[in-house]
Amino acid sequence: MLTAAKKGFGTGYLLVALLGFAQIGCDEGSDYRRVTTGQLDISGPFVFPKTAPGDTSDRLVTIRNIGPAEVTLTRFDAHFSDEFAVGWSVADVDGLVGDEGTESFPNSVVLEPRGTLKLRLRYAPETEDEPSGHLNISTNSGFEAERELEIPIAGLEANGELHAGPSPLRFGRIPVGEVADREVVITNLGTETTNIESIQIFSSERYTIRVRGIDPAQDPSVLMDPDGDGTPGLSPSQAMPIQVFFEPDSDLPEIGELHIMNNGANPKVVIPLLANGAGPCLRAHPSPISFGNAGIGLGREQSVIIESCGTDNITIESIEVVAGTEVFSISRLPDLPGTLPGADFDRRQYPRVGMTVRFNPTAEQNYVGTVRIRSTDPVEPVIEIPLEGLGIQNECPHAVVAQDAMEVRPLDMVTLDGGPSTDLDGPDGRPVNYEWVVIQRPEGSTAHTVEQFHDYHRPADGGTPDALATPIARLFVDLAGEYVVALRVMDRLGAVAPSDVCPQDAAQVRIKAVPSERLHVQLVWDTPADEDQTDEIGTDVDLHLRHPTGSDWFTQNGGLDCFFMNRAPDWGQSGVLDDDPSLDIDDVNGAGPENINIPAPEDTTALGAPYRIGVHYYQSEIGAFGQVGET
Repeated sequence: MLTAAKKGFGTGYLLVALLGFAQIGCDEGSDYRRVTTGQLDISGPFVFPKTAPGDTSDRLVTIRNIGPAEVTLTRFDAHFSDEFAVGWSVADVDGLVGDEGTESFPNSVVLEPRGTLKLRLRYAPETEDEPSGHLNISTNSGFEAERELEIPIAGLEANGELHAGPSPLRFGRIPVGEVADREVVITNLGTETTNIESIQIFSSERYTIRVRGIDPAQDPSVLMDPDGDGTPGLSPSQAMPIQVFFEPDSDLPEIGELHIMNNGANPKVVIPLLANGAGPCLRAHPSPISFGNAGIGLGREQSVIIESCGTDNITIESIEVVAGTEVFSISRLPDLPGTLPGADFDRRQYPRVGMTVRFNPTAEQNYVGTVRIRSTDPVEPVIEIPLEGLGIQNECPHAVVAQDAMEVRPLDMVTLDGGPSTDLDGPDGRPVNYEWVVIQRPEGSTAHTVEQFHDYHRPADGGTPDALATPIARLFVDLAGEYVVALRVMDRLGAVAPSDVCPQDAAQVRIKAVPSERLHVQLVWDTPADEDQTDEIGTDVDLHLRHPTGSDWFTQNGGLDCFFMNRAPDWGQSGVLDDDPSLDIDDVNGAGPENINIPAPEDTTALGAPYRIGVHYYQSEIGAFGQVGET
């Protein structure tokens, strides 16, 4: 299953005696920051053909951001059986794959404009039952209807299924002024007739299509009986050809997609179109580079990606600034000469290296320049990237915190406010970015800043990443001790304060977390090989507190062991809350903390025994570490 319930009992526990302090914090719930200009296009649902036990079927749903701003997708909540296996990948506007994974969906995904999230399910049924279930996703799309997505899983009553090839369709290198054509054949491999609703080209205007010499966008009737058998639709085992034409207006690679929409098991068949990609090929982006306004003495930098865009290896021979050398320079350069492997068009993977171009103006004026890249690309051996920028005088921003000291209790949620920060020549007199960084925390703490908590009743579960554009951040104070959070601000020209360029006193918030309870038990741990102790993969360790008169561990339903299955038992005087324990944090996937608190513990001298602390190693998602013992 993709969703796992917590949890049974393993073996072993560690016992120690401990006295300390505790407290509980709370706050009201809140939604995460919404962006109003993102918009999603979803190809779902997951529709599976009839699949016999022992066989498998794959289905792909794509989620594209067709709006002009980023969209964040989070809380991937799967409601389906373990007959389904998961895969996913994220691609940018150029089809370049970034993050990807298997076995579980991601915690969150940020889709850039024109970026795509591909969700794949592999169905391996164990019975003859129809496939069912759904996937829920929360988003911050600018459209209310897209903020809570539900992608259902269903089976087809009919079993028409289109396949098309070759895929991808390759044209090779085509000279400017020539027209090349290739053929794609669509075949119905299913058992029922399938209607073809539309055939369209996306991503490039250099490709056109014809069905029996007719453009289906101009005359859709050509798709009504594509196999010419006198009945609507493409019959089982029948095929139809599509002519795809490519007419380049440059020697640069052209990537497109042929979309075949239909009512079969695979409702959208997508065939990548690749031209001018054969042999060695090199491209660089962005080009041209506009630095915009840059402060005199501050400068700005721009990253440049250099990619292999052909099927063969290519060697980068030299990179240099050939014009505007007085203000433009290359601050980060790859090793030269260097060779990049050929691109993998099937996976849309283009080997790449990066470099950084710096603009450092010395006067208030416009500047232009050129970066030249030489390579073994036979079509375009020299790439020239135009550079331009404007030097202006700039005032440094000034970082100011609204409150520089706080005294709170462990488990409180605090708000950090950099709103008083200023930038005299900035928009509305304010900086454009606010970065909050935790520079000191108690040992074992995993506290980090977020924009909003996912659930204000469970702040230990984290939240959406802190948005640099807002002066506000939130922090969950997970342990007793002292925290220091520093604020750095940046203006529209990239000047950062405090820094060597913009010196000022540190803008910091000191937070002292002091428990008010008399008994406070904190548990933190470290998992070897866990590179990120704050993510959802790690070791599950459970904290127990046993009453002085208790003799057994794992007692439930009001028993004398306080733990995750007995979180708030009634101990001591019946109905009195102050002498009762409470488990306030149960961390199931990382390094803690977990804690148990009693505001007014009982007199252990009169009871004849101390409170007992147990630490139970339940399981690890990344391997077992160490031994379990007791003292």
